[in-house]
Amino acid sequence: MPTAITHDPVFTTPVSSTNTAVVRWSGTAGAVLQDSGVLIDGSNNLIIPAQGDLRLSDTTGGQYVALQAAGTTTTHTLTFPADNGAASTFLQNNGSGVLSWAAVSSAISREGGTTTEATTTSTSAMDLITISSLTIAAASPWTMTSLWRKTTGHASAASGGLKIVADSTVVVGESTTAATLWQSGTANLAEDGGSDTVVGATVTNYLTSNSQNDIVSRNSSSGGFTYGNVGTITKDAIFPVGQITSIVLRANSGNASVTTGSDEIHIYVLSVS
Repeated sequence: MPTAITHDPVFTTPVSSTNTAVVRWSGTAGAVLQDSGVLIDGSNNLIIPAQGDLRLSDTTGGQYVALQAAGTTTTHTLTFPADNGAASTFLQNNGSGVLSWAAVSSAISREGGTTTEATTTSTSAMDLITISSLTIAAASPWTMTSLWRKTTGHASAASGGLKIVADSTVVVGESTTAATLWQSGTANLAEDGGSDTVVGATVTNYLTSNSQNDIVSRNSSSGGFTYGNVGTITKDAIFPVGQITSIVLRANSGNASVTTGSDEIHIYVLSVS
């Protein structure tokens, strides 16, 4: 039989109890105590059995955030960081249960570019736009998107080309034609178009004539697409090891009565594993 302690009201305790169990009130009269099922062991660890929740309530007590173990799990400990971390970071596990704040990394990051238009009426290849302060490592593949346009004025083709500078040395460059990124049609029409360029990580045998060392561009103008590469233009021996510090877009209007230019250039570096 339960043991009664005489007071006002009558106070009742269970006839037996679970070792290290946390007790709780049964009912609202403040008269009966019972085991809760929650344990506090000899090392002061709080144990919630049978996949029970640890619930953190809001200010009104109507809603809560619950932490719960998996239905079937192995014993492990998660150790939280010592601070709240920087903005936009996430909790990262080191594989041993130690959590730390880490920044989100992207498979692609914008290295540089411009949205300021530059134009020319030059009939020989000239430097149109320079994107400087780049830090593209030799082992990093990268891509570039550029938009181009030409005006009416003459039935001739305008064109755009590429020059790459690494460690203050021109490692890839076009001296005359400037036609590897974009080329318009030859009709006396206003045209616009663009070029997507993909450059793989440079290797020591980049001078060899094989496709993996080509710099590949896709050119679009007047609704058509063409593919080509600038692997045949001048390359310097520093290219496989030099850090790319600037990229230059070159242009040739084809005729002094035609204006050609570019107003949108974006350079992205791809992550490598």
